[in-house]
Amino acid sequence: MMTNRGLYELRFFFANSVAAADGGESLSADSVRHRIRQMIDSETADTVLSDDAIVKALRSSGVDIARRTVAKYREGMNIPSSCQRRRRKCAGKETSRTHSKTEFRVASANRVTSSGTLVAVYPG
Repeated sequence: MMTNRGLYELRFFFANSVAAADGGESLSADSVRHRIRQMIDSETADTVLSDDAIVKALRSSGVDIARRTVAKYREGMNIPSSCQRRRRKCAGKETSRTHSKTEFRVASANRVTSSGTLVAVYPG
């Protein structure tokens, strides 16, 4: 279709759909992506969801979707795999615990020279 802004394929104007598990009305792929994003955003380091766990949760809420589709949507939204998310969240917990101690030591060891330059002295 030719528009004032250029040439677009007709499929550009229509959303993809995902079938409902109970045979009801299908859902748009964007709404399913939004649900996946919400589920992943609400994770903690102890409750990181795998793609299979996301599929089970979506199926229990009436969305019939395959694990590979969840993986495709997750990768399309630049969300790392469950293993990578777990590592990042666990590393974030450890960093936040030790960061405050290190920050205190470094802050107490810093010196300002007579010219106003901050010199960081790291404890050995």
